[in-house]
Amino acid sequence: MKEIDKNKKIRIVSFQNAHNFGAVCQAYGLQQTLLDMGYEDVKFYNYNPQYLKDRYDPFKLWEHPNFNVSLFHKISRFIRWCSLILATFYRNSKFNSSIKRLLHQTNKVFCQVNDFKNEDADILICGSDQIWNITLTKVLDPVFFGLAMKKAGRVVAYAPSTEISSLSENVIRELEEKTAHFSSISVREQLLKDKLQSFLSQPIEVCVDPTILCSKDAYIKIASRNLVNVPYICVYAYYPNEKIVQDVIKTIPDYEQYEVHYISFTAASMDKWRDKSYHFAISVEDFISYFKYASYVVTNSFHGLAFSLIFEKNFMVTWMEKVSTRSESLLKDVDLSSRMVHDVTDVAWNEIDYIRVNYSLNKLQNHSRDFLIHSLT
Repeated sequence: MKEIDKNKKIRIVSFQNAHNFGAVCQAYGLQQTLLDMGYEDVKFYNYNPQYLKDRYDPFKLWEHPNFNVSLFHKISRFIRWCSLILATFYRNSKFNSSIKRLLHQTNKVFCQVNDFKNEDADILICGSDQIWNITLTKVLDPVFFGLAMKKAGRVVAYAPSTEISSLSENVIRELEEKTAHFSSISVREQLLKDKLQSFLSQPIEVCVDPTILCSKDAYIKIASRNLVNVPYICVYAYYPNEKIVQDVIKTIPDYEQYEVHYISFTAASMDKWRDKSYHFAISVEDFISYFKYASYVVTNSFHGLAFSLIFEKNFMVTWMEKVSTRSESLLKDVDLSSRMVHDVTDVAWNEIDYIRVNYSLNKLQNHSRDFLIHSLT
């Protein structure tokens, strides 16, 4: 293996400022992997464009008023809006604190392409996360293709993702133009690799999400203490009250003996504030803790699956249209496709053979680390 130059200046552009557990965890995973490899100057560009800030702006929650409803409904909606604003501010503060504690970012905040014109780095890594997803970025943001920095010695794509179904022919042509200069490219989905490979001559690899790339010890180091003093079921689902989610919970052996704790994807309205089983404003460290100490996990999130595997939990993933593709792929890779639930009659909570699963995960991790080593040295 080539000897690394630990003093190389490595900069990363990603979605690390998103108030989303998966976004922060994947950023932490990539950062820690690079530090564990021996690199010392590793930082994220503190990029916070307007389209990203708008997604977490509490005041964007306001709906246009309907003047045909009663005064009572107008007042009720106003109170609900105020409660959501307060909840969103509180949730945002938790995320901002975790991001500050966990991630190495530049002191300078970058808001637009021109802010990068004087920046330099030995290596610029674009990824991971859905940085090429135009439903999130509105356009193919040149920052996430390394085109805003003219002084980067080498530009590497590590496992960026997009939504294949949203790619028009015009966007595909633009992708061809924007990826031609990369020194090396990996992506997160086979479908995206196939699409890019059709017009790029250089080889493209499929690499794992950095959440899985990172060592288990790195997460144990930052996880909060056990926040629940009794055995519990951790539920991390887009719609936790959805029938299939609730039905799967009831298939857990002796499920009534466990508390059920729900981790929310969003801020909560006032009716949830006093519900001690519903967690809408927790730190990233708390999020990891809920998985680490859970007896069982029910999820339909890719990162919910990732942390179930990392902490070797007995879990089920409920199938969800347009969401479950990545989870299905990962489950297939570790020979656990039976853990994807389409029908609760098929659920079987037998113990998972994690010796076999970890063997498969290690193969995926080693392939992805090899890509990074080859790309950075």
